[in-house]
Amino acid sequence: FCSLFGQAPKGRVIFSSSRNDSSVSELYVINSDGTGEKKITHSNHRGKDLPSVFHNRVVYRQIEDKKSQGASLLLTGIYGGKTKPIIENKSVCNPKWSHNGSLIAYEYYPGKNLQEIWVIDSNGKNNHKLISDARHPCWSYSDDIMLFTRDYNIWALDLKNGTQEKLTNYQKDTVALFPALSPDGKIFAYEGEFAGNFGIFISDLKNEKVKKFLSHCGEISVWTNNPKYIVCSCTLEQNKGSQICMVD
Repeated sequence: FCSLFGQAPKGRVIFSSSRNDSSVSELYVINSDGTGEKKITHSNHRGKDLPSVFHNRVVYRQIEDKKSQGASLLLTGIYGGKTKPIIENKSVCNPKWSHNGSLIAYEYYPGKNLQEIWVIDSNGKNNHKLISDARHPCWSYSDDIMLFTRDYNIWALDLKNGTQEKLTNYQKDTVALFPALSPDGKIFAYEGEFAGNFGIFISDLKNEKVKKFLSHCGEISVWTNNPKYIVCSCTLEQNKGSQICMVD
């Protein structure tokens, strides 16, 4: 089962996979043409997922205690090196590296039905709350805008002046999650369900109209450096699990 992935440098993709009926998931790196697969992590911890990449470093979540939802955010090298904790054994999830590599945004759950986005320096210092009632952070490529999810809709935070804007306007029984902004900042993708259709929706950032719908696709989508292509998890065949696909 392959899902929850991050774009790696030089046309590579990083993903999480549990294999051979194992409950232990590991991180792997693979070329965009499906060759050269290599395991990155080598431990018996149950869950390692949600990787985010900056150059040759990757930050990811490692589940420490499934019952208490305790998890750590760890840094490691794609091609070897020591693993270093950034956040240890907290209710944290979904780390996202800024594109200049200086900051890591992540979800924090301080209590029941509470969800916040926090930011920490990549060296583990200056940990602070950025957005209340929010999850699924996504940096713009210029690091001046952050998309996020609130009440199953996609929002945008202007990091320069602090203003927030609602980008989708779905009502009850509809879903919009996991936003991803294109490299040119003109369009954004998100996982959604609307009028019984589930998949990846692509919308214009200015007029917020849906431009395209990709069925059989879901979970977290990641833009390549070419704004025409998205890497996402797809279910193309029944009983085959999820596959990593590149779609335009």
